[in-house]
Amino acid sequence: MATSSTSGIVGYVHTNTSITIKFINGNAYRYDLSAVLDKTKLNEMIKLAKIGSGLNSFLNKNHEILS
Repeated sequence: MATSSTSGIVGYVHTNTSITIKFINGNAYRYDLSAVLDKTKLNEMIKLAKIGSGLNSFLNKNHEILS
């Protein structure tokens, strides 16, 4: 699992259709392509995870994908 930043996210792994994010509290969440998480948003999440900045903010601003 690759690491991201110190913003509460300690790691992630992604495929073409999902991203799994591990948080500092030990929880891991998988986000799959869906009606609310389209390919554009998924690609943005992957990009932010790779650069290690902004992913937690992205998730906080896009509450609809957390469901």
